[in-house]
Amino acid sequence: ADAVLDRFREAADVWTSALFGNREMVDAPGREKQVDALADRYARAVEALRGSADEWTVLRDEPWFRRARELAAEQDFFHWEVEFPEVFYEETGSERDNPGFDAVIGNPPYVRMEKFKHLKDFLRAASAVYETRADLYVYFVERSLDLLREGGQYGAIVSNKFLRANYGAPLRALLGEAAAVREIVDFGELPVFEDAAAMPALFFCTRGTDANADSPCRFAALPSLDPHDLAADVDRHAFSVAAASTRGAEWRLVPRSVAALLDKMEAAGTPLGEVVDGRILRGIVTGLNPAFVIDGATRERLLAEDPRSGEVIQPLVVGDDVRRYYIDRRDAWLLYLPHGVDIARYPAVEGHLAPFRTALEKRATRQAWYELQQPQEAYREFFEEPKILYPEMAMEPRFAFDAGPFYPNNKCFFIPGENWFLLGLLNSRLAFFYLSQICSVLGDAAQGGRLELRAQYMQRLPIPRASQADTDELGGLARRMTHLEAATRRERAEFLVWLEGEIGSPVDGLAQKTRIHGYDRHPAESLLDALQANLRHTGVDIAAPRAYGARNPARERIADAHATSAARLAPLAAEFTRLDAEADRLVYRLYGLSANEVVSVEGNRVD
Repeated sequence: ADAVLDRFREAADVWTSALFGNREMVDAPGREKQVDALADRYARAVEALRGSADEWTVLRDEPWFRRARELAAEQDFFHWEVEFPEVFYEETGSERDNPGFDAVIGNPPYVRMEKFKHLKDFLRAASAVYETRADLYVYFVERSLDLLREGGQYGAIVSNKFLRANYGAPLRALLGEAAAVREIVDFGELPVFEDAAAMPALFFCTRGTDANADSPCRFAALPSLDPHDLAADVDRHAFSVAAASTRGAEWRLVPRSVAALLDKMEAAGTPLGEVVDGRILRGIVTGLNPAFVIDGATRERLLAEDPRSGEVIQPLVVGDDVRRYYIDRRDAWLLYLPHGVDIARYPAVEGHLAPFRTALEKRATRQAWYELQQPQEAYREFFEEPKILYPEMAMEPRFAFDAGPFYPNNKCFFIPGENWFLLGLLNSRLAFFYLSQICSVLGDAAQGGRLELRAQYMQRLPIPRASQADTDELGGLARRMTHLEAATRRERAEFLVWLEGEIGSPVDGLAQKTRIHGYDRHPAESLLDALQANLRHTGVDIAAPRAYGARNPARERIADAHATSAARLAPLAAEFTRLDAEADRLVYRLYGLSANEVVSVEGNRVD
């Protein structure tokens, strides 16, 4: 029996070896002849299964068969039907009526695609869920489903990324077509594994969709982890998801009422990707930020050494700079050196990059050592022109208008054009609510988790059909809020410049600088305490006098200046809040939300 199984195993190796580049199997000119050669050699292997031991030995010695055996050893080929024949075949050798395992459970490996590039050709040919960026566990889930009988149960702990990521779309489509999803428990960033930040989820499904086709899926996103009370935790946080919500490539793992609201929004609008002709664009990848990102002092030095350096030094904006209706740009500049640039024209820049040459030559992609890895040259005209900027990840709406020229890095996305209506819509509470339901999230979106605002998600946001009057109104509100933020920042900057003169020290060099920068959001005593904590650094004593009737002039000047500045800022903040609420009301109306739906969205829940 073992000898017979060995033959079947080696015959299967012959077939599989062709998927791993066994050139001996197809050593014929032209694709048609190669296909014929492949079919002929596999047919010979199958026919030889019935032959004598001597005939099999002769066949095994042919070059294509020897190469198949070598590849099988190198790649550890494993054939489930051969190793577990009783699961797939009757004793007579015929296939069982419902072949496969009753259950498959597992914890498939979480391996990024960069680690198994050598398997890509095989996976592309053999897998129905192949996607260029897919992690290895995706293929394990597919194979597990293949091994189940109809009605068989699958349960695994896998990365939650496939639930929403682009690379998970083929797997979601397969599961929606070939299985009934029963339960998903999403752990998010909780420390399920001590030594790895895996973003895991428990996933359960039944192969086949006929039985209980309309049975809902149960979904729970856990905010905390108690291994001793896991079942109760799941029960507390679980809700029912309609079976139809786990069909197709896009799943809606939300309560039915939320799904109905999302459907309503989509019916009222057009996907953002269509509205902007697919122009939801990503910024520049340097490949080595310390080399290409410079500060103002370095910029001045390079310009002094060679004025032509200014041709390739551009103002940089990064994702963290982009805030709601404003850009808090730091003193950062980019050496914009696209592919094909003549570096000899910029000797000062070349000299600056020279110490980084070894590291630059080790980057993942091919380019001259002094060139940016992905300069996004096709977008350069947009860098110079008006656009909407936003960060790759955010806990709240953070869309801002840039009149240009700002050059965004790869942690920044942008939508070209001056579209104030779109800016107001993107910064609305309802738009962010929609995105929180479809984006991949680090943490719990309802508890301040960070949304991944990648183009694959943003393009789905429905933009409501609006009259010209409504378009002008929302655009006007967005423009006024942008101007209010600019006025607020000017006032804060003027106060901080005055304060630095008063204490003789830059604020950014002090402890508790966040509290100092946000001085107007706290009483004067909070600012004074923060400054006093830096006494050793500034040498300015602003402590409250202990003796009755004594005065501290420095303390009084700062307190008075704080009161004056806070008084100027208060009406700006009040007006911003009023306009923001007005914009939200307009957006709710554009999507046709009811009063109850508005209450639910603003409470970040839909019952």
